[in-house]
Amino acid sequence: TLMAVLTTARAVLKDSATRKQVHVIQDHLVNLSKDFDRFRKRMDNLSKHIQQANKDVEDVHISAGKISSRFEKIEKVELKEDDVELLDSEANDSEIN
Repeated sequence: TLMAVLTTARAVLKDSATRKQVHVIQDHLVNLSKDFDRFRKRMDNLSKHIQQANKDVEDVHISAGKISSRFEKIEKVELKEDDVELLDSEANDSEIN
């Protein structure tokens, strides 16, 4: 039938046009692959920087906790009983003089 011939002819012409464009498609795929590799490397670098920043934040948090703990100890003036007795005896000595 005529319709079958026309459909076949159209398919052959379309296939021929597609084959002519294959190299263009391949060039785009090569460039896309290069772009994606560059993107992946940049994403890996960004990930490393974020992980390092996270570690730095954790380290700063630990340091802040230690500093706060020292301030609390200073505020409480944590002395051992021996130190308190020593202070009491020094106070008594100064009252006598």
